[in-house]
Formats: sequence, structure tokens, C-alpha cells
Amino acid sequence: MTMAEATAREFALSLEEALRLVLLYAAYEPAKVERASLRWFARYLGEGKAVTLLKAQMALAALADLPAGEHEQAATLLMELARG
Repeated sequence: MTMAEATAREFALSLEEALRLVLLYAAYEPAKVERASLRWFARYLGEGKAVTLLKAQMALAALADLPAGEHEQAATLLMELARG
């Protein structure tokens, strides 16, 4: 985990790469998920392709599901949204 965080600080991560870091937090460091999710969501709103209110709502709901045990389904949806 430390390696992933160091890499994230050193290099500008793409939206998809930043999401992967959020997913790592969801799996291994749940205390960091909420803050990382909010940062990623802000980036998604600014950098995402063809973001709509519905897609933003879906992304936020999926991020909220990560710590609730719906990790796989939420991760799949978020990856699709990140790719545009």
C-alpha cells in the first residue's frame, strides 16, 4: 500500500489510476476510503467524459457502496464511468 501511495504522490495519476487507489483503500485501508472517494469524485466531475447528473449520482452511490461490501459491482460500475 505504501508503494501505491508513494507512486500516486510522485506521478500524476489518470482518473482510472486514481480510482484503482480508491479500490485498494476499500480493500485494505477502510479508514482512508471516504476521503479518497470524495477526492476521486471531485476529479470525476471535472475530468470525466460526458458526465451527467445521472452518471454522477451513480458514481457517488457506487463509491458509498465500496465499504458496504458491494465492492465488486461498485468497482465495475466505477471503472466503466471512469473510462467514459
